[in-house]
Parts: sequence; C-alpha cells; structure tokens
Amino acid sequence: MILVDVECPELGKTIDFQLDENVYGWDIAEEIAGMVARTCSRSFQSGEQTIFLYSVQRQCRLDLNKTLSQNGVTSGERLLFI
Repeated sequence: MILVDVECPELGKTIDFQLDENVYGWDIAEEIAGMVARTCSRSFQSGEQTIFLYSVQRQCRLDLNKTLSQNGVTSGERLLFI
C-alpha cells in the first residue's frame, strides 16, 4: 500500500488516498471520476480518453493501462487528476 495525494482541480481539493500499488490507473481514475461526478454534476463515460493522472514530481502523465507500481508511483507522490 502507498499513500498519495490526488489533486482534483475540478473539485478544488486535494484528497489523500491509500492505494494498492498493483491497482491499474484506470481503476483509480474511474473512482475519482465518480467522486467528481457526484460532487460537480459532471459525468464521465467509462474509458473516456480525456481523463488523465499526472505525476507532479516526475512531470509525466501516467499510463492508465499500467499499475501504479509499473508507472513508478511511490508513497508521498502527488498526482493531478485532469
């Protein structure tokens, strides 16, 4: 398990997550998209290509078809959900 901060500009919040590093990026993105949809009345379609997770420290977009571990995400990292 790793601890990451996920910043969501649409909500104007940063949310602390404890995540399994073997979870795929899409699973996390869909969970966050669901939170945004419930809070902001915005809908996302499953697999929508405009959803990204971006590593602030490493300045790179995560490959959502890989696990967090495969993307090199480590505890304490800040991710941006866009």
